[in-house]
Amino acid sequence: MKTLTSRWWKKSPRYRRMRMINPSLPSDKFIKITSSLNCRQTSVLTQLRTGHAPINKHLHRIWKNEMPNCPQPTCHNKIEDIHHLLFTCPRYIHERYQLTQKTGGKAFNSTKLLADRHTIPHTLDFLNKIGQFRHIYGDITPDKERQWGN
Repeated sequence: MKTLTSRWWKKSPRYRRMRMINPSLPSDKFIKITSSLNCRQTSVLTQLRTGHAPINKHLHRIWKNEMPNCPQPTCHNKIEDIHHLLFTCPRYIHERYQLTQKTGGKAFNSTKLLADRHTIPHTLDFLNKIGQFRHIYGDITPDKERQWGN
């Protein structure tokens, strides 16, 4: 069954994008990583990993937003995609700096932020601080003691 699933997954149009985030797919790794997250946190993480998060690029693609651009005037009509949100939007420079300090500069890439059990709590904390998904999910800050303790 695992061999068949692996073959099917490699033929999927989503394989290339997900492989960049988590090359071990299909595996039990994501299930293990998210087992200590609540439903809201797992949902946000999954949406970010698949590119189906409620941000302007995706909302525009599904006809829920007129423009795919970042609403920040300092972004000069850049597309608001996941990369822009996590890495380049100047609106979140201070929160992003805190995230890089917590995760270490070497770990500051989408694979680490969205697929590593040690950095996911910091990613969720960053998203909570910038308020990006608060209107949908409320507080998504992870309980580090309960979820990520030794």
